[in-house]
Amino acid sequence: MTATLGVPVANRKIAATTVIAMLWVMVYRLSERTRRALSTFDDYLSWSLVFAPVVTGMLVFPHLGGGSAVGPYAMLLTAHLLSVELLMVYLPFMVTIAQRYQR
Repeated sequence: MTATLGVPVANRKIAATTVIAMLWVMVYRLSERTRRALSTFDDYLSWSLVFAPVVTGMLVFPHLGGGSAVGPYAMLLTAHLLSVELLMVYLPFMVTIAQRYQR
């Protein structure tokens, strides 16, 4: 019984750490003038498309033990699945755009 209770807690801690780290990186990028000047729309789009599935997944996850963290579960699950699908569609283009900037 303790092993099954430990996994959701560990997953929440990992997800929370990921969210905090991603927010810190974005604040760091926006706070420095040089980094902000070198950042393009693609950088912010990539960050957003990675951040959305992490946050929505974190909100949907508690359904294993009962209700979702906020709002109706079906809406949260739909938002999570759509954000993951958008990320999967964008991944091949992300590599192509990065190669174009390296030339």
